[in-house]
Amino acid sequence: MRDLPRIGMFCSKAIDGDSLNEQVLAGVASFCGGFSLLPLPDGEVMIPPDVLVINDQHDSAARVVLGMSPSSFVLINSDRKSSYAPIRRYAGNLITYGINQKACLTASSIVDDELGGQLQLCIQRNFPTATGGVATVQEFPVHMHALGLDATIALVGVMLVCGANVQIIDEVFNFVKLA
Repeated sequence: MRDLPRIGMFCSKAIDGDSLNEQVLAGVASFCGGFSLLPLPDGEVMIPPDVLVINDQHDSAARVVLGMSPSSFVLINSDRKSSYAPIRRYAGNLITYGINQKACLTASSIVDDELGGQLQLCIQRNFPTATGGVATVQEFPVHMHALGLDATIALVGVMLVCGANVQIIDEVFNFVKLA
């Protein structure tokens, strides 16, 4: 049995309760061992995560990042420059995502439709995974459902960091095919 990393996500926009979204989130949680939406309610103590997603600026993100191990991972939305403040002194594995050309994980061929859309996810640079492997440069299709672009890229990134291959990602995200 593989060791599962602790995952935390700072996202200001809640992912709506659409049943397809719930299936995708359940698939990601099942593969990765679950995750916590941050910040935690007042009074709850958090063990620093092994993988942290910062989609936008949050006041408590800097405190969380500074408590993380150098062997941990931060996935950060590089389209939102304000989200960079918490990671100025972070010494671990940094993986950027977004639609800009400099992001490590980016999207192309974005199609938006009544089924939620599809994109080509592009891994633009190799990066290490929490399982000791390497996510290599490649492109593959991913169905967004109603998750939205940023959440889709971030969740695929989390799965890649947790050691998922394209076949596993396909099983989680692409259970509804575009016509």
